[in-house]
Amino acid sequence: MTNIARTIHTYEIVGYDAYFVDVLPDLTEILSELTDENSYFIIAINEAVCNAAKYSVYGYEEAKIKIELIITNEDVTATVISKTKPFNALEYRNKLLKLKENAVVGIYWNFRKKSRLLDDAYGCGLSLYRHKQR
Repeated sequence: MTNIARTIHTYEIVGYDAYFVDVLPDLTEILSELTDENSYFIIAINEAVCNAAKYSVYGYEEAKIKIELIITNEDVTATVISKTKPFNALEYRNKLLKLKENAVVGIYWNFRKKSRLLDDAYGCGLSLYRHKQR
């Protein structure tokens, strides 16, 4: 049985602008220490945070967003959660599943019906996985 080292970074912000001031510099530093090829992963996290704010029931300025970065010796997982307006999660998930087949993107999507980070967050939570290259 292999021991998997695990580091968790958790951020809770209010408002979309807080992401760029309080979180993005830290994420960029953390991910740059892991690999030189982190730009697409950061872009994906940026997009997830933008969507979390855009669809938040509180709006851009007051969006309550939780970001969790889990780093193991196997992979890096970023989870972005916000209480969002209702939408057709099944239809949205099916569209996102098409991205899984895109070899250029190289990002796998993991869907949750209920968030494990926020008790009142429902819908389609996304975890982005970037597997280390062999």
